[in-house]
Formats: sequence, C-alpha cells, structure tokens
Amino acid sequence: MRYVIALDTALRLFRERIDVPVQNSLVAPTLLRSQALSHLYASVLRGEIVRKEAASQLDHMRSLKIRLLGDRVLQ
Repeated sequence: MRYVIALDTALRLFRERIDVPVQNSLVAPTLLRSQALSHLYASVLRGEIVRKEAASQLDHMRSLKIRLLGDRVLQ
C-alpha cells in the first residue's frame, strides 16, 4: 500500500520512531522536508526538545525513505 502523509503524521512517525513495514510506502509533498526541519528547529529554540533529540528525529526521518513528490503528481 502507498500512503500520502502530511506533517502531523510525519512528526509522529519521527517522534515515536515508528518503522513502516516494507510492503508499505510513504509519499508526501516536497514541502514536507522543509516543514519538518522548520518545526524541529523551532521546537529546539522554544526548549520543547533538546538538540540531540531533534537530530535523532531527523535521522529517523531519513531512514523512512519517504518519497517526496511535486504538487502535480499528488493531484
């Protein structure tokens, strides 16, 4: 199955270190990467999470292999 995810879902996957089964794939708008980076950066600045935790979440984001798609593909 293929699942299109938004920022809130992606952040939960990163935060809770949820792995996606190999038979499933994730796709998202290209903007997701920038939104996730911005959200984690702002969370560190506000003191909600420490920098090490943000880096760990980013590592998990990269490990998920989310396919980022342009707007036209998602229509």
